[in-house]
Parts: sequence; C-alpha cells; structure tokens
Amino acid sequence: MSQAKIIFILLIILWLLSYLNPSARFYQPIFKANYNLLSHSLTTMNPLLKPTCSTHQVNQEWRLTTFEYQEGDITIRVPHIYAWVCPLDGEASFTPETVDDLIATIRELLEIAIRARQRRSGLTEYMVSVGMNAPAMA
Repeated sequence: MSQAKIIFILLIILWLLSYLNPSARFYQPIFKANYNLLSHSLTTMNPLLKPTCSTHQVNQEWRLTTFEYQEGDITIRVPHIYAWVCPLDGEASFTPETVDDLIATIRELLEIAIRARQRRSGLTEYMVSVGMNAPAMA
C-alpha cells in the first residue's frame, strides 16, 4: 500500500473520530488557527505552541506544502496548503479543518478523474484554481 494511500486513510480515520468523540485530545490541535483552504489565508495562529515531530523530536514549521494522493494510475495533488511540516523530512501535519477540506476535495476530484478515464478522454492532466487569490498556473 502506498504512503499517500496510508496517509489518506489515516486522515479519514481522524476525521471520523472527531465526530465520534469530540472531547478526545489526541486529534485536537494544540494551536488556534483559522485557515481557509481555498483562499490560502491564515488569520490567527499562536506561534508559541509549535508541535514537535514525533520521529525526529524537532519543532515543526508552519508553512505551505503540497498534499498528494494516488490511487491506481490517478494522482491528485493539492498545492499551497498550510500545515505543520517537519524541517528534516518534510512530513506534514494538517489541522482538522484542512483535513475536512482535503477529504472532500480529494473525493470530488477522484470521481471526476475516474469518469474521465471511463470515457477514455485524451486529456490526462488538469489544473484548477479557485478564488481570486488562487496562484496563476503556467
């Protein structure tokens, strides 16, 4: 099983757990953030509470990263997402709000890609930007 598939499954499990037991501490963020995935804007965050990478025991950095998911011959990349990132290996930890947005976005894009494959479209790569502040794609 690929690493991206395992991460996606873990994201779904964390998302489901957030609805089953809202008082559980293991999935709640240790910072206050209000991040809108589509507008790429971070409005509040407490920089004093930095999470530590459990693998390398170093403080993670709040920065932009790219989430990638692969299923079979379909690859979906969602760039320009803020996350806590380990400076040593680049492993990202997303906020619960971002995970919710990622799950919905990946699900929708995967359905579109599967339909395009079924109709044997000659177009095999798509770039979509949403919102006025979306980065220009070349």
